[in-house]
Amino acid sequence: MPIARSGSLDIYYEDDAELPDDPPLVLINGLGSQLIFFEDEFVQGLIDRAFRVIRLDNRDAGLSSSVDHATGSGEVLDAWASGDTLEAPYTLSDMAGDVVALLDHLELDSAHILGVSLGGMIAQTLAVEHPDRVRTLTLLSSTTGSPDVGQPTQEAIDALFAPPPGGDLDAQIQADVEARRIWSTTAHWDEAWTSDYFRRCYERGNNPDGTARQMAAVAASGDREATLPGLDVPTVVLHGTDDKLVNASGGARLAELIPGASFVELDDMGHDLPPHYWAPVIEAVTQLAIRSL
Repeated sequence: MPIARSGSLDIYYEDDAELPDDPPLVLINGLGSQLIFFEDEFVQGLIDRAFRVIRLDNRDAGLSSSVDHATGSGEVLDAWASGDTLEAPYTLSDMAGDVVALLDHLELDSAHILGVSLGGMIAQTLAVEHPDRVRTLTLLSSTTGSPDVGQPTQEAIDALFAPPPGGDLDAQIQADVEARRIWSTTAHWDEAWTSDYFRRCYERGNNPDGTARQMAAVAASGDREATLPGLDVPTVVLHGTDDKLVNASGGARLAELIPGASFVELDDMGHDLPPHYWAPVIEAVTQLAIRSL
C-alpha cells in the first residue's frame, strides 16, 4: 500500500502518470472525503493533459491514519456558532505538512496543487508556509476563512451537523445522500450515483470523528486574509455560483487577495464536481500550468 510518513501518521496516496517525468499535480480533497472524490475519469482527463496526478487521503479520512483525540461535532458547532477559537488536535498547517511529507516521500521539489473546499484551505496554507513547494495553485469551491465571506446557508449547516441517523448502513447512506442533495448541483443531481459513491466511501474507510477533527482544524486555524496578499504563485480560483456550503463570495475574496489570481465562475454549480464541469476545471489547471512556464 503506497504510504508516506508524516510524523507519526501514515498518509495514503495514489500516483498516476503516463510518464513519470510529467509535471506533478497534487489533488487535495475536501472535508471528510477521500481521494475517490476525484473520479478516475477526471484524473484521466488530467493525465491526458500530461500531468502526473497524485491523490491523497487527508489525515483522519480514508486509508490514512486517524488521530486519537476526542474532539466531536458538538464542540465544533459551538465554536462555529460563537466565533470562538477552538483548541484542536491539529491545524491546517499540520495538514499542509502532510502534503509536504508526501512530496518529500516522492522526492519532488514542488508540484502544481489543486485543492477543493477544505483542500483549498490546505492548499492556501501550503502556499503561504511552503511557497517553494508550489508551482501553481488552483482553488475550487474554497474560501479565505473569514467569517464575512463564504458562509453556508442555514440549511447546509443543519445538514452538516445533523446527528447520525442510527440503524444500518443503508440508513446512513440515505442520510448522506439527502445532506449532499442540499449543496450539490441541482441540474446534474444523480441520486443513484451519489448513493453508490457513499457506499464506496463506507466500504473503503469510515471515520466520522475524523471529519469533526478536520472541522476543528479549520475553526482553530483562523482566516488567511493577512497572509494571502504575500503569495507569489500563479493562481486560479474557480467557484460554483450556486454553492450553498461555501458561498461564492469566498472564492471571489480569494481572487481579490491573491496577487494576479483569476476568478472563474462556474454557472449553476453547487458544492460538488459533476462531470459536466470537468472540462473547464481541467482546462483552467492546464492553462495555468502553461502560463507558469
